[in-house]
Amino acid sequence: MTNEEIKAFEVMLDAWDTKKSQIRDVIYAMTDPSVQLDIKNEPTMHAMWTKLCSTYELLGDMAVSNVLYKLQHARWTNGKLCDHIYNM
Repeated sequence: MTNEEIKAFEVMLDAWDTKKSQIRDVIYAMTDPSVQLDIKNEPTMHAMWTKLCSTYELLGDMAVSNVLYKLQHARWTNGKLCDHIYNM
């Protein structure tokens, strides 16, 4: 690889890591601390999401209703969309 290709790859890798961190932040903002402990050691976002889904599937109807209520009543009216997502 040439130096330019290496630099381009490093830029893309940094963008990838940033996106992974943003996804992790959104998932942590939407979950309870006890659930966060269960999913924090998953190696990939896919594995984290799969574990999160299986956790909520086992919690029962009240937990699912609570999450659905939070999502249903979250409205983005003004400000930055990222801030809204973190507050959901």
